[in-house]
Amino acid sequence: MPLAMADGSFLRTHDDAHSAMIANVAGDYLVLIPLSWILGLTFGLGLQGIYLAWVAFTAVLAILLRMRTRRMVASETPKVSGPG
Repeated sequence: MPLAMADGSFLRTHDDAHSAMIANVAGDYLVLIPLSWILGLTFGLGLQGIYLAWVAFTAVLAILLRMRTRRMVASETPKVSGPG
């Protein structure tokens, strides 16, 4: 969770709040809600299943935000030419 928070904050401070919002909404509707339903109700895990789904959502969110952050940092980093 701290990685997702740090990357989300980085994106927002670099005027890319849209990417953080899209990652959160996509994670909610594509991971958290369906997985909570499957684990909590279908497999009968109840609240434990919902917690497991939330952990999976946090991992997916952290991965998505890290990918976007790395892409942004790579595009902003000036290219340094070598000697010669």
